[in-house]
Amino acid sequence: SSGKLGRGLSFDGVDDYVSVGDKDIFTFGNGTADNPFSVCSWVNINSLTGEKKIISKYNSATGVYEWAFGIFNANLEVLLADAVRLKVPYVSVTTMTLGWHYVCGVYDGRGGATAANGIAVYFDGVSKTPTVFNQALYVAMSNTAIPVWIGAKNNPGGYMNGLIDDLRIFSRALSATEIAQMYNSTKDGYLGNI
Repeated sequence: SSGKLGRGLSFDGVDDYVSVGDKDIFTFGNGTADNPFSVCSWVNINSLTGEKKIISKYNSATGVYEWAFGIFNANLEVLLADAVRLKVPYVSVTTMTLGWHYVCGVYDGRGGATAANGIAVYFDGVSKTPTVFNQALYVAMSNTAIPVWIGAKNNPGGYMNGLIDDLRIFSRALSATEIAQMYNSTKDGYLGNI
């Protein structure tokens, strides 16, 4: 399908997803400590209702979780979870509208009871102030065997209804300047210098 920067991935909101598999490079915790990471993507959703995962390492059918980045109704959300999802710190910000938007979730890797305080959300290159939901008993994500899914969570569910393009995962916390540069270099539909 036509994407923001050429070709993109199209999802029907019913059963489409891409499985990337399970690799340690997509795990950002070892059960006792978390590591920083960032996820950024261009998205164009077809509806402002329901759950739509952009990318996740998250399986609610088996009860094994790590992280997820997606949209719930008009809220952009980043979730972290321990291996059995007993404690889920997350942030949510009401910001989504229809059309192409550049979204990023950034986690500084702090772990612990205030882990959600270390999550930042960006919309079209600008940091947004999220509602923060910390979990006092949260320690860290664990390295599980759950595959990474683009356009859904692995249970199945949370199917994306729309387009995803230029999805990137970083094993560090991107700065506000870097995110603004990535947005500005791609907002006109081409890849500029970043």
